[in-house]
Amino acid sequence: ARQLRARRRLDTAWSLAALTRSLGGHVEPPDGESFDASLTHLEDRVESEPIPPIEELIKAQDEAAATLARRLTARGQPDNPGYLVLNPCSFNRRVALELGGLTGPIPQGGPVKASQFNDGVGRIVVEVPALGFAWFPRQGPPGPPPSPGRLRLADDRCVRNEYFEAEIDPATGGLRAIRDPRTRVNRLGQQMVFNPGSTAHVQQIRTTSTGPALGEIISEGVLIDGKDEVLGSFRQRFRAWAGRPLSEIRIDLKLTQPAKGYPWHSYYGARFAWRDEQAALMRGVLGASYTTSHTRPETPDYLELRTGAQNTAIFPGGLPFHQRHGSRMLDVILSVEGEETSSFELAVGVDRGNPMQTAMGVATPVPVVETSMGPPHIGAVGWLFHLDAPTLLLTSLRPAPAGADGVTARLLEIGGVGGQAQWRCVRDPKQARLLDAHG
Repeated sequence: ARQLRARRRLDTAWSLAALTRSLGGHVEPPDGESFDASLTHLEDRVESEPIPPIEELIKAQDEAAATLARRLTARGQPDNPGYLVLNPCSFNRRVALELGGLTGPIPQGGPVKASQFNDGVGRIVVEVPALGFAWFPRQGPPGPPPSPGRLRLADDRCVRNEYFEAEIDPATGGLRAIRDPRTRVNRLGQQMVFNPGSTAHVQQIRTTSTGPALGEIISEGVLIDGKDEVLGSFRQRFRAWAGRPLSEIRIDLKLTQPAKGYPWHSYYGARFAWRDEQAALMRGVLGASYTTSHTRPETPDYLELRTGAQNTAIFPGGLPFHQRHGSRMLDVILSVEGEETSSFELAVGVDRGNPMQTAMGVATPVPVVETSMGPPHIGAVGWLFHLDAPTLLLTSLRPAPAGADGVTARLLEIGGVGGQAQWRCVRDPKQARLLDAHG
């Protein structure tokens, strides 16, 4: 999972540099080495070193984002501070932001779909176009605070939004049910487990946010073995953001007895269970869904349950190893012998049309740049490239080599069917070429 997120951060830096190049600019780092050369060296390290250089990746992404933001807001309204959110993906995203150090609420409207302000932290949901940007001001005009949303996003044991309702189990502290608002059918349940055997006991469930932008519930408990000995404690955070079709689950483990032995037999995991034995289990392979009958299906992207026209997707956030139990249960393996990571981020989506897009969005960072002026002269929302085929996934966008005024895009077909697509640019292209994988 760490490698996957490092890779997506690196690809984000490349994409932002390419977007800058599409506007006729270049990213120039302060040390004098060309940005493309330094990013190439960083890429070699990401793919060869056992622990990715996260701090250097963040620095490279911030440099690329700041350069693009300066170019976009160069003719914006002066002395009008705000935030510019950038989208390196080829699909629209509704992103959730938590901005600290604010003195007041962020105004809702335009790209800001939901907003709340608590204890100096603004929690905001922003819609950003594919390969584009969205700008919003740091402060709104004086007046009464925004009215609360019509939907309460959390209560004692449920988090919800327009797309789903997730109920927390009072006994295990896991997910008792996730339902869509139309059919109200229980799609999936989840709880913490230790394989070969354990029982989850809740110590505390508390609601920490009820909206209007974020609904959040935190459950804390312990795992106990057959001898009534404590194996470790867990903390699960369930989130529902207004307008976002994902139920986010963050798991923190503090193990008294770490797993030891053969990892497929001894592990801590998140166990998901569903009612319908006839549901087809799919796994994401190169962006497409394939039926799997493996006892141990591997995929870092997503697992999908299909029942008729309904589908429910589990996004493991880069965790690649999973183990089935019978026809109705599957474990996402979190911690085995030697594992040092103790925090894991997963998500569940209901009726997602293109789960690979969602999986990529889960792992892709959200570059946010604080600006002193804005919005951009072309408007608060805009795009720099546009791809009109949802079955094409942009996996890489880079500046053309040797400083040429161009970009190179790599696209992956994920729909299983051929066809034509239109690739539009913010500047009129002079020429275009089809390249193979060797360039």
